[in-house]
Amino acid sequence: MNEIRQEEYEIQNFVNEVLIPSFPNWTLKSFGTFKKVNSKANTFFGEASKTQIFEGTPYQYIGNCQFLHFTSLISLKAILDCGWLRMSEFGNLSDNTEFVYAASSVFGGELEFSKVDLDSIKETLFSLSACEVSQENNIDPYLWNVYGDQGKGVSIEYEFSNFKVYDYLFGNVRYGIESLDLLKEVFHNFNIYKKSNRGIYPTNFLNLISDILVFHKAGQFKSEKEVRLFWRSEKSSWEKHEKFLIYKDFNTIQEVRYFAKLFLKGRNPFFANGDVSDVMKNEILGVIPQVEIKKITLGSNISIGKKLDILDLLNELKKKHNYEYSIFHLNADSEIRPFF
Repeated sequence: MNEIRQEEYEIQNFVNEVLIPSFPNWTLKSFGTFKKVNSKANTFFGEASKTQIFEGTPYQYIGNCQFLHFTSLISLKAILDCGWLRMSEFGNLSDNTEFVYAASSVFGGELEFSKVDLDSIKETLFSLSACEVSQENNIDPYLWNVYGDQGKGVSIEYEFSNFKVYDYLFGNVRYGIESLDLLKEVFHNFNIYKKSNRGIYPTNFLNLISDILVFHKAGQFKSEKEVRLFWRSEKSSWEKHEKFLIYKDFNTIQEVRYFAKLFLKGRNPFFANGDVSDVMKNEILGVIPQVEIKKITLGSNISIGKKLDILDLLNELKKKHNYEYSIFHLNADSEIRPFF
């Protein structure tokens, strides 16, 4: 067996012994090794594939593939005008313990972050949070109050063109210490493997499993029933993001943060080019998912008079941008009805 084949064999052996017992469909998308000239590699760095990693685990999403996003009227107008939902970098999430919660719970005292390191890591992690469409979620007072501008905003019901794309990961958010058993099992297996000197192991183990760490939150948030679309865009701490999907904007507490575009159906600028073939469009959708808004529901704390004005504007935007959504409203009896 030549040297390269031997390294590949040992790396796969690490995956088989450390990761596969907990995540049976885990594969590596890419890897490289560290070694001195004329010496055998004993460490590697790698990146997990996102296409099947959650299959056969509690993280796997199985449902109706219809999702809700609660927001304000001002944000809805911005979404419809610009043509995208925005994925937030983790530094912009309202729960500032995200990522650290699972990492510190699993690694314990073996893991320490400086604020600079943590901020840098969070700038490379992006997520879009949602909950599944259901009768319960559609009228949930908690979701409307916290995310739907206290019932004066809207819920957006949407579908993804494809959320099993190469670089994106979609799955269930898991809550509380009791949900960390699989990750603790992985860390336990990693320590045994590393101490046994049985073969090559990753130097970036935290980074390797971080795609799973980001799907954990503290138990106090369990009522959110969140599912999440996750995307990573690597950069060094001193660099700025250069990808066209990523841009800077203000958040609600006057901070400048990174966001990533998730285009609405038909609003990807590449599709505006008449020379783009259907084959090319399908290839783009295999790399970057798009969102189709199916339904907009106005909150119950908006007066009927104001809802009529809102209806007129939403119909104007629908016609202008060739959207195909329907407009509903939540009435005082917690019923969702078509709005004229």
